Amino acid sequence: MRKDTSFALVTVALILVSCQGTPPSAVSTSPPLRATPIARETKPIATVMPVPTILSSLSPTPDDSMSAPEDALKRFAPQPGDAHLTRGTVHVRHAEVLLLESYPVQVHLLLQGALPSPCHQLRLVVHEADAEKRIFIEAYSVTNPKMMCAQVIREFEVEIPLGSYTEGHYTIWLNEDKVAEFDI
Repeated sequence: MRKDTSFALVTVALILVSCQGTPPSAVSTSPPLRATPIARETKPIATVMPVPTILSSLSPTPDDSMSAPEDALKRFAPQPGDAHLTRGTVHVRHAEVLLLESYPVQVHLLLQGALPSPCHQLRLVVHEADAEKRIFIEAYSVTNPKMMCAQVIREFEVEIPLGSYTEGHYTIWLNEDKVAEFDI
């Protein structure tokens, strides 16, 4: 009888200890930390109504990374076949001015964002600075509406050379939104 009672007490003690849970001092009540700050609210810069067109010979480019920033204007400039494609939006999350240490100072714009699908191709049109020292840039995408494509966004990062400018305060406008400013 004594062995049965000892066994029962040890079993009950083990069950109680295992059901106890985490002590309150080990539980964290602070909110989780974010690894990266959000620089700007994500919203589409422009919304364009698509017009259906047909072009069967165009295929998507697999990678928009650039070997040299100077190639970006050529690679992302409007192409002759773009008239046969559907024009769409570009979602820009971050725009940053880069002033290169050269003489004269070279100005580049770093854009980070997303295209609506892997089949969309980025297009950029950079206009000369106007009399008020505003630099306007158009960013949009083009795609072949007849092409089968996964409906997932495609991230991009591109460095756009804007050129060199005389002294003054400049603003950069992307799709009619002011995204950056700089002084030379």
